[in-house]
Amino acid sequence: LMSLPMMGNNWFINSLKYDMMRIDETVQLGSTVVWNISNNSMMAHPIHIHGGHFYILEKDGAPPPPQEAGRKDVVLVEAMRTAKVIMKYEDFSDPVVPYMYHCHILSHEDDGMMGQFLVEDGTNGMSELEQEGGLVLFPNPVEDGELTIASQAGSIRSVRVLDPLGKVVLEWNSNSTGPVQLDLGEFSPGLYLVQITAADGGQVARPILIQ
Repeated sequence: LMSLPMMGNNWFINSLKYDMMRIDETVQLGSTVVWNISNNSMMAHPIHIHGGHFYILEKDGAPPPPQEAGRKDVVLVEAMRTAKVIMKYEDFSDPVVPYMYHCHILSHEDDGMMGQFLVEDGTNGMSELEQEGGLVLFPNPVEDGELTIASQAGSIRSVRVLDPLGKVVLEWNSNSTGPVQLDLGEFSPGLYLVQITAADGGQVARPILIQ
């Protein structure tokens, strides 16, 4: 999981800094996932995984001590050591809103030592918007304040626009088989997330940049 510098304050996970527009992992609802965590730095990191509780299978290849044998949501991975945890995803899923995993040292988390993953319910199938690959958002970047969303595969039931903090700043609701036009002229420049719900209930998320 982790690829970190030997020393210093420039922390990474899998050689990457956190990017809210990037999904790092995807797991299926009902699946059991083993997370392999390797700490290649010279200090310990408490790793917190959202989305439920896990059990520590081993630390450096050995069973965990008694105090770490119960349900956890944080595992301390000592310097130059490894840990393996197991978690079952059986309660919640969302095709758009991710869970986080990160170092629980605040300065490391703020420096980008964090990733995000989706839990998807595969029984719902793929949205009709994605089946034909016919969903287009333009222009992107948005320069004149107007964004057009066009679908060649199915009708659009609703649209939500979220700001970088995850707050819903615009909602549009209607069943439209034609293009949807949104006025974003009052929004500050930056990255936003557009969540689109199809008539079949499937959801698609696309990042946009407002200039």
